[in-house]
Amino acid sequence: MSVKHGTRPAWGFWLALALWAGVFSYSLWVYQTTPPLGDGFTRGLNRVSGFLGWQVLAALLAFAVFRAGRGLPAGTALARIRLFPMALALLMVAGLVTLTLWSQLRGMG
Repeated sequence: MSVKHGTRPAWGFWLALALWAGVFSYSLWVYQTTPPLGDGFTRGLNRVSGFLGWQVLAALLAFAVFRAGRGLPAGTALARIRLFPMALALLMVAGLVTLTLWSQLRGMG
């Protein structure tokens, strides 16, 4: 499913990119449209769990986009597009790790 140097990207690259964009967008839509459930401190955690669940799938698809785009000529727009989903997935992981460490250091966890 990788792309050969100097050729057009394979259909797998475009399919993985389209699926990633759809799943990533859906995770945001789920977060916005899910009514918060629960009482007190835990109210609304169902929204977060839905969002994170879809983000895990989006991260797996981001890896698929990254792998499917191997062989694209370096420095081209497609080579940079190939990196975008993976960069967003890594930013999400870095944000969650930072939030977890912050809460542990502040004595919240």
